[in-house]
Amino acid sequence: MFLLAANLQGVLFPVLSKVNDDPLRQYLGFRKACQVLTVIAVPVCVLQMVLARPLIEFAFAERWARSIPVVEGLSLGFLTQSLSVLAGSLLLARGRFGLCAALTGLSAVMVTAAATIGALTGAEAEIARWVGGSLFLTGLAAGVVALRQFNRKALALAGLAGVPLLLVPASILAGWTARMATQNFGPMIVIPATTFAVLGVHLLLVRTMLPEIAKEILARLKMGRWTDAAASAPRLDPA
Repeated sequence: MFLLAANLQGVLFPVLSKVNDDPLRQYLGFRKACQVLTVIAVPVCVLQMVLARPLIEFAFAERWARSIPVVEGLSLGFLTQSLSVLAGSLLLARGRFGLCAALTGLSAVMVTAAATIGALTGAEAEIARWVGGSLFLTGLAAGVVALRQFNRKALALAGLAGVPLLLVPASILAGWTARMATQNFGPMIVIPATTFAVLGVHLLLVRTMLPEIAKEILARLKMGRWTDAAASAPRLDPA
């Protein structure tokens, strides 16, 4: 998830720059991109959480067992990385370089502080949990900063990523249930069964609660294009 987020930032900057002279259209594109990327990020991060143990134990046996809680803890923080990536791209596109640097600096300070607290209270598992929580919060903070560029209140963040993030508990529950139900059959059964459960529940909820986003993702899968949401945003009132 981190590699995906890092690669997207360099691509999204010129896309958002194309509509820099049309703030309303840029906002609509930014909002759509946040929704689409968060919907995609949720199952990826949930699968990282629930499959960390069976995958690592299957691939590396006991040698990497201590990395399991690290993957699980950091996956929490990656849930909101799409907001951080898009916020950074938006600020760069609008020429807010100082604000972008300040936001990056704040994130670094918070992550460092979280890692320090984790180190003082435990070992690698605690560090990962604290850092994951810090990344989650800094992602939300980045979303709020981005919204302020369009004179939107912090509550508008619910329209960007609120509903996709509400799907996380159900996806985790589905994955955990599938993993527990198949744990006696070995990793070759546990891994595909858990993946199917998480993706199935997530897709069902997305189609039910976010039908327009589901259609958008399906359309982009067919076209093979993911980075032009801002440029293709309609010129409509977002209210």
